[in-house]
Amino acid sequence: MLESHHPEVYQEFMAGSHSVSRSKQPFAQVWPDMALEQSINLDSKLEGGIIGMSTNENAVEKWFLTSHERAVITQELKNMCGIQNCDRIGTHKEASATRVTRDENDVQKLLATFNGKLLSDPFHIPDDIIDNEEPLPLSNLATGVVLPDAEAKRLLDAAELGKQSMEGFVSSRVQSKEINFWDPIHKLKIKSFSSVAKNVTIKSQKEKIVSVNADRKLFGRLLVAAKNRDINLKEVLSYELCSVPIALAHPDGSFRKTTKSTLMPLLEKDVNCSSSLPASQFPSACLIDAMSLIQMIKSAGCSTYKELSKKYEEIVLTALHRPGCTRVDLIFDQYPSVSVKADERRKRGESSSLEVIIHSGSTRVPKQWAKYISNPKNKENLADFLCETLSEQLPQRLSSSEKVVLAGGFRDGSKTVSLTHSSVAVEHNLRSDHEEADTRLLLHAKHAANTHPRIVIQSPDTDVAVLSIAHFEDLSCQELWFKTGVKDRQRYIPIHDIHLSFGRLVSKCLLSFHALTGCDSTSALSGIGKKKAWNVLLKNEQIQQDLSNFGKNPVIEEFEQKVAESFICSIYTSAQEFLNSNDARYFLFCQRSLKSEELPPTSESLSHHIKRANFQACVWNRALHPFQSMPSPAGNGWKLEDGKLVPVLMTRNPAPEGIVELTTCRCTTSECKRNCSCKRNDLACTEACLCMADEGCSNLFNEESYVYGDSSDSETEGQN
Repeated sequence: MLESHHPEVYQEFMAGSHSVSRSKQPFAQVWPDMALEQSINLDSKLEGGIIGMSTNENAVEKWFLTSHERAVITQELKNMCGIQNCDRIGTHKEASATRVTRDENDVQKLLATFNGKLLSDPFHIPDDIIDNEEPLPLSNLATGVVLPDAEAKRLLDAAELGKQSMEGFVSSRVQSKEINFWDPIHKLKIKSFSSVAKNVTIKSQKEKIVSVNADRKLFGRLLVAAKNRDINLKEVLSYELCSVPIALAHPDGSFRKTTKSTLMPLLEKDVNCSSSLPASQFPSACLIDAMSLIQMIKSAGCSTYKELSKKYEEIVLTALHRPGCTRVDLIFDQYPSVSVKADERRKRGESSSLEVIIHSGSTRVPKQWAKYISNPKNKENLADFLCETLSEQLPQRLSSSEKVVLAGGFRDGSKTVSLTHSSVAVEHNLRSDHEEADTRLLLHAKHAANTHPRIVIQSPDTDVAVLSIAHFEDLSCQELWFKTGVKDRQRYIPIHDIHLSFGRLVSKCLLSFHALTGCDSTSALSGIGKKKAWNVLLKNEQIQQDLSNFGKNPVIEEFEQKVAESFICSIYTSAQEFLNSNDARYFLFCQRSLKSEELPPTSESLSHHIKRANFQACVWNRALHPFQSMPSPAGNGWKLEDGKLVPVLMTRNPAPEGIVELTTCRCTTSECKRNCSCKRNDLACTEACLCMADEGCSNLFNEESYVYGDSSDSETEGQN
């Protein structure tokens, strides 16, 4: 159209006249209006512009009429001084050495995150999904939450649905007139990840049902409403102002997570690690976290389960044949349906794969390993198959001095089997009810230490390293080594040296520290990493003393609750000592005007987090007990819903009743006298309204007319 009707304009566009290059930098052209702003308009400007002379019409006219003269003078001055438009002529800023280095570091951080346990690789498409043309699950990069199939399909088809809606609009309203052109258009209601956000339905002061979403903007909107609705700011901030405690959870209610591995460099920085196990005169025992091993080697290229069992047989024998090693323990996890980890598995879609029954060694290994192993039933079946198969195959290959112990993988989770030369025996001393291999590894370490002064624990999990340091003193072994890492990053960490370096007090409070600052069963604190919290812990011996007694019992005492709350407050600010999270929250908001997720949680929601941390710390503290005799987590920061444990995030209303009704009017010319939605609901207008609650609004806040909150507080204030 342009080429035929306006050929001159078309030729100019094709010649590049629609953009201006003000320097020799590549990819740095701008449109003409922007070029004018960056040159003539910029050079003609004075500091303050027309401020001070705006009332003098002649002066303003002179200012505009001489703008080009000022621009010429400014440009000539630049030319005289040799000032160029850009000091990096010929090199785009994106191609500078500093920017390239920074971008490469960012890429490596992303790769480390995807390769670690915090997130799975979202760009990996398993072979069998390609072969079977299955849809790839749509997951949130930040939380890992999988969007339900129905919502995911509509979201991915949004463009096509919009096109169909547009075509229907044209055909029914423009071409055929079946529907009046001005009739309302029905929304497509395409949901995104916000559709899984947690909602809370509560009653307002006037018994009106109000649904509060986990919306980041809600925090600011509520504060605006509070300003004109007679609510004390400190009282307002004692509420979360969101449907979830945003400092502890994502909008969908899932825990915030931290990178646990950042704790490892802090633990091992004062000791010498080795890429190989140093020689020793002591006989050693090697304890292996079996499920971590399974996650690491995956299917190992095997096509059948018999081949897979042979692979694990060789792994066990390789560990057993290392110098000085005469015992290897292979320890599996348990997967009870009622577990503090069950809800996390459900939210991340870990139960989406079908159960695979291993009928015999000839059963084919699934190609889509990650999806297969995400189902707890498949983990149980694989563990049982490996334990039964290894019990049959290994004894014939062991010497008289060698021993292999299998635990946690049998159908009877408490069962432990000892394999020696041509014999299989049940190890009654190692029967236990531990759910996780993390704690069971320490139980086996204590048992092995009776005959093996040197213990080697092999696991990639930071939790196991923390447990090893905390319990080293009670293991009664000479040396305790923690083997972690893969390939060129493999290292042996001397736990005995770390325990000696930290001392007994810091080592004992490690479990409490780790549970409170975020682990698999507790949430992290938004914006608070392990390093920051660790520095606070090391500087305060009183905190160390208090936390060393945390988690001794599954039901927390009031004193322990206060100690933990005080510690978390000290992580957020060192400017002032706070015993109460609400006080710290108010102080930080007033001093720094932080975002909602950067503030500490309220005391009420933090109390549930502390209960969960205490319960987890108690499980860890009882690692050396064969039978931990732990009560149900329900009531200790958790609750049962449909037979599953889910975290109790908060039990208090998200906001005071007086401001939970976020009614805002759209009045512009009526001075809020007629049809004002705020006035109809007996609410004062606020700055969130279109009228901005300015002088022209007749529905401003009046202390005599609007009283919210506890009546007893109002009476007390009146007396004062």
